[in-house]
Order: sequence, then structure tokens, then C-alpha cells
Amino acid sequence: MPVSPPGHLLTNLTNLPVSRLQDPAALSAAVIAAGAALGLMTYGTPVIRGSPVGSAVALLAQGGHVILHADPAAGRCMIDILVPSSTAPERGLEVMIRRLGATT
Repeated sequence: MPVSPPGHLLTNLTNLPVSRLQDPAALSAAVIAAGAALGLMTYGTPVIRGSPVGSAVALLAQGGHVILHADPAAGRCMIDILVPSSTAPERGLEVMIRRLGATT
């Protein structure tokens, strides 16, 4: 498994509620909340792109980003968080886990 540099986190969440993964507003709210928890200075609202098989939501910021790729049919998503090395990306992941309704 590749090792992420400090300030970068790439992970998959599974067993997520399909209804959340199909809701662009919920996905957008999750990346906004994660960005806020990380103290990111964003360039604006998230960019949302969808297709019949899933969607991607990207919050771009000065020095980083929070990106989510949702696969509702599989009940999973990939999360990519990049922050300045002085910030722990896990803080943003914790918010995403709560917002998306992930179970352990």
C-alpha cells in the first residue's frame, strides 16, 4: 500500500447509506464541513459533477483540497484530503465519516 506524505490522506469508506451517496447536497455539505474542520481557505463552493453511476465533489482551497468520489451502487466512496503539512488530514476524515453515516 502506498504511503501518503504528511498532510495527505487517501482512503475508501464502505458500507455507506446509498441515499447519502446519491444526494449531491449531502455530499457537498460533507466536504464543506471537512474543509471547515481543517481550517481551509476555500476558493468558493464545491464543484459537483455527476453521472448515472456516481458523482464527484471537490472543494478546492489555498494549499489543499477535499475531494470525494461516490459510488452509490457499491455503497462506497473514495476521499482525498490534501492540507498543509502542519494540519492533520484525519480531522477532516472524522467529519466526513460522521456526515456520510459510515458505520464501523
